[in-house]
Amino acid sequence: VDFVPVIVPLIRERRFHATQSVVPLPGGGARLTMRVAGLFEVTQWVLGFGSQAKVVSPPELVRLVAGEVARMKSAYAAPKKRKRR
Repeated sequence: VDFVPVIVPLIRERRFHATQSVVPLPGGGARLTMRVAGLFEVTQWVLGFGSQAKVVSPPELVRLVAGEVARMKSAYAAPKKRKRR
């Protein structure tokens, strides 16, 4: 998971998982990697960071997060205006 610079101090100071590794990215961001047994909890965890985080792998997690974001977008979309006749 890639994090934007503003959230990097939190990522560096917290221990989210025993296998985690944090690597700096160009521009001040950071990539957090870890090995997990399941993806549901990780999906919910990543979504909690909103636009401050972006899943880059594994592809299954990218799909899960992207699918949830699409469903959220649909839930918050403005209703379509009806045409007057």
